[in-house]
Amino acid sequence: MRTDEWLEQRFQTLLRRHFYDVNLVNPVDVSYGIRARRRLGSIALANGRSVIRINRLLAEQAVPVYVVDATLGHEMAHYVHGFGSTLPRRYRHAHRGSVVDIEMDNRGMQEIRLQAHIWVEENWGSFYVDECGDLSAKKQMRESHRRLCWETWMAQCNRRSIAEIEARHTVILRQLNSSNPPGYRLDWLVAGPRHTALSYYYDNEGVLRFHGLLADRRISNSVVDFEVAYWQVRRIVGADWSKIRAYMLHHGLESTLEEAISWRQRVWTVFRKRHVDEVFQIAEQC
Repeated sequence: MRTDEWLEQRFQTLLRRHFYDVNLVNPVDVSYGIRARRRLGSIALANGRSVIRINRLLAEQAVPVYVVDATLGHEMAHYVHGFGSTLPRRYRHAHRGSVVDIEMDNRGMQEIRLQAHIWVEENWGSFYVDECGDLSAKKQMRESHRRLCWETWMAQCNRRSIAEIEARHTVILRQLNSSNPPGYRLDWLVAGPRHTALSYYYDNEGVLRFHGLLADRRISNSVVDFEVAYWQVRRIVGADWSKIRAYMLHHGLESTLEEAISWRQRVWTVFRKRHVDEVFQIAEQC
């Protein structure tokens, strides 16, 4: 098992070899964090110090050292760009345009980066399952419990059904003059506290999922209609909000758009926090 001291030594070696020209304007603390499924590392600024956390699974000897080095290099590239450090912010977005990969390549880390990418693509999934079977089992139990809570809540009288939303979807498509089939199916989202949006589109599954609270009829049909229309219009004109809005206005959805946006801004956050708790409390009482 690789210790925090070993990790600090790797980090210092990385600095000498690839980041020797960087002015460390604020101290950098490096240590292992939690065992995570997807994130290998992170950097954040806290109390004037840059805190780099490396996935604890990278302490295992089965993980090649170049994966550790590539992860450290990735986080230091963020530091150089002003993310997680007090250096001037170079870019608006931390990853867009492959700026991290370019920074690492320019610093002689291309081979390390590519080797690490290949290893992660080929091995990480099975490695995580082998090492974190306990976490996977707990996650499945949480998801099963959450699904049961939502099913119990939705079984109550007078909830809006997915069939009703599908019917409204058909009407909205007609109003948008959209002759193309949507290319996705509709379903409920088994929402947890971190699901803050009203709907999510899962491209890899071809499914548009609506937050379970939209089954509550206290939420108006206009809010549902907006969510339905948004994703279809996005497929037509792209993700630019100004184009989406203009398209919806052109097709007579002005009142739907205004009411839905106003409700989202004024009510949704409080409504969601209050009633998601209610969902789980009702299930516990049954």
